Amino acid sequence: MNKRKILGVYKWATMGGVERVLLNRAHAISAQHLDFQYDVFYFHDSGGRKQFDDYLIENKLDSVMKTVDEIDSSKYDYVLSIDTPEILDYIEPDKLFMECHTSYKRNRMYLESLPTNIKGVLVPSQQFKKELEAELREQLREKLRVLPNSVYINTDIENYNINAIYSKKPILYIGRLDILKNIEELIKIVSLYNSKKDDLFLILAGTIIDHEINLIHLLEKYNMVHRTIYLPPVRFDKVWSLLKFIKTNKGIFMSASLKESFGLSVAEAMQFGIPVLALNNSAHNNLLHGDSDFLFETNQLDLTVEKLENILSNYDASATLVKGYVEHLEKNFLEEWGNLFT
Repeated sequence: MNKRKILGVYKWATMGGVERVLLNRAHAISAQHLDFQYDVFYFHDSGGRKQFDDYLIENKLDSVMKTVDEIDSSKYDYVLSIDTPEILDYIEPDKLFMECHTSYKRNRMYLESLPTNIKGVLVPSQQFKKELEAELREQLREKLRVLPNSVYINTDIENYNINAIYSKKPILYIGRLDILKNIEELIKIVSLYNSKKDDLFLILAGTIIDHEINLIHLLEKYNMVHRTIYLPPVRFDKVWSLLKFIKTNKGIFMSASLKESFGLSVAEAMQFGIPVLALNNSAHNNLLHGDSDFLFETNQLDLTVEKLENILSNYDASATLVKGYVEHLEKNFLEEWGNLFT
């Protein structure tokens, strides 16, 4: 049987969130022996392409996914472009699934000008689909479909550089550090908890959007300079080591993000068996089945600190519970992936 051939497209190779989505798909295709060849084209290499290629080779995924230097639409059965409408200058619209993953409304204004004869518009969650239904014109709204993210985890790894067991518990956030991700509230919550117990330290890993937040100022403002570790964007193959470090030290993954299209970092931590405490946006609410013990509202600091304390006091039970909430995600991805091409 001939493999169906897919071209994935994205503007920038940064080894960030989009690459995590793509590599998770490669793991799923390989693990399930699916008959797909998935090529990836980047319009610009922003320093991530070699890391992406190296990861595929090191994890024996290069037989199902590889990067390519040019676009030849005649080679492909389908094109899946993630928030990159520039692909329309190179391929036939009726091969194109446009994937919208951005929770930044200004970055998805391109949806207004998509041709109506594209194959479909894909989003990673039912909640995000409802949001986009209000933004798309009718002809495209009818082509809106959900393709959930694959959530791959690897627990067979070493701890992230630091092998010691700490007396204080780590609180981890991975992602962009900007206004939408609500980093100030996250810092404020941990600071308030420490003003009472001084049991926590914070790990922030991701790109700082300097024109939106001043991280040093925020850490100084909330007396968190000496209780915070900042890591630049963590390589995909190191994320699992960092998660293992958090779990070994009975830490928590926290996100105060105001809006998400899916919440992949939160889902990965849950799948890894790490308790999470996340702001109650629609994506987080869906992942956590509306369980208020693991969801908090903005500006309810005292109640959020109580929830944090409760999770830490009931760590193993909390970890088991949140892991159960996401065990269906990989099955959902595989089902919808199969449905997409039939």
